[in-house]
Amino acid sequence: MGGVAVHASDGLLDFSVVRPPAVQERAIKEPVLTWSVQPDAASVESHCKSLNGFDGGSLWREGCVVWSVEGSRCTMVTSNRTSHTLMGRLLLKCLLAKAEPS
Repeated sequence: MGGVAVHASDGLLDFSVVRPPAVQERAIKEPVLTWSVQPDAASVESHCKSLNGFDGGSLWREGCVVWSVEGSRCTMVTSNRTSHTLMGRLLLKCLLAKAEPS
């Protein structure tokens, strides 16, 4: 059980219940996803800002996502230290094409 305490203090992990939006509630119904891995968390935000051709974007913890609603695509950017939580939150932001949910 010692592993649980370690995970609970890790900022990249979040075990709260998250329900994906229904298809009709999504701004991007079936996005084409790409994933860019940066060497460290410090370079994630600057890499997101350098990406062109997107309508918007959002940061969440040590990752970010940019999207194009018309192009039906998203790019998620993380460091090489990531988690299922971070990837899931970035995907939700992509589907909704807005910064929330946080």
